[in-house]
Amino acid sequence: MAYIDLNPVRAGMAVDARDFPWSSHGHYAGLRHDKLLTPHPLYWELGNTPFAREAAYVELVRGGVRTADQATLTEATLRGWAAGDEDFLGTLQKSTERRVVKAKAGRPPSSGTS
Repeated sequence: MAYIDLNPVRAGMAVDARDFPWSSHGHYAGLRHDKLLTPHPLYWELGNTPFAREAAYVELVRGGVRTADQATLTEATLRGWAAGDEDFLGTLQKSTERRVVKAKAGRPPSSGTS
């Protein structure tokens, strides 16, 4: 969630996430109400009251995203791969025939002799 709201800041389009008018940050931080947004289930886990969720979200965004996590998320987004720990990726792979992570480059080894 924080990764997306910090994109305009990383791109130099805003000094602070709350300054970008097309960001969901203002809604999640309690600065405005946007009836077109449906909060992600993880947002509801940030607190038991609207005030607690808003405050926790502001702190989450203020804390930023670790450089390694940011690079992983950006690469996965640009390349169309999933990001997550091994358990998540394994579970995800079982639900689809499409590869969810990048494989080694090149042809797979042949299974027989020519």
